[in-house]
Amino acid sequence: MFWNRKPYKVRPTGRAGLVYSEGERTVHIFSELLFGGEYDAVVYISRVQHWDSPNDQDRLAEDDIERIKKNLCNSFTSKIEWA
Repeated sequence: MFWNRKPYKVRPTGRAGLVYSEGERTVHIFSELLFGGEYDAVVYISRVQHWDSPNDQDRLAEDDIERIKKNLCNSFTSKIEWA
């Protein structure tokens, strides 16, 4: 039997954050849950510029940001506002 294993992980860190991981690299992303509006969450992806330590000297490229956004969308069924 084959398992469809994702090459990334997304873990919430309470009401105001996510930890996104790809292999050995991780990044903390500030987010907020919203209630009663058009969107269920806002993810402040524009605030993220580097991977977390020990890879903090690796700047997130535009294709990294787009891949992270796509993977976050695939991980949640909520409507997300990107900021």
